[in-house]
Amino acid sequence: MDAEGHPFVQDMFSTGALGPHPIDTSQGGTDDILDYTAPLEESGKDLANDLRQGKTTLPLLLACEQDQTLLEAVTVLSKQGPTEEKCQEIVRRVLETPAIERARDLAGELVGRAKKFLAEFPDGPAVESLRELTSYIVDRVTIR
Repeated sequence: MDAEGHPFVQDMFSTGALGPHPIDTSQGGTDDILDYTAPLEESGKDLANDLRQGKTTLPLLLACEQDQTLLEAVTVLSKQGPTEEKCQEIVRRVLETPAIERARDLAGELVGRAKKFLAEFPDGPAVESLRELTSYIVDRVTIR
């Protein structure tokens, strides 16, 4: 937990300029967003896959902030075990909150920070590739 009580994972590859990061932002949190919004063909995994595995994701945390009864439903799910019906109900409820948009905004902020950090390096193929990768990470969840 940080000083304000927010959970975070320290990025061990960071120079310190980019970490600490909110939970599960290895891809700017976009993989978590796709878990709620993208079909298998696009994301490579079933909707609610993280939920079925008991993973707490940024969209779920943000949705629980908006809907306190959702936290109760997730608690029941974790105790009783995930079913397709229960997982789809939680996905629906997450999508009814502004959680996905907030997660997208956070991903955009993280990418902006990464690009700012990359601007400190001389231009070249490696830096350009990293810039393109950072753009792709956010573009894959915003172009819908």
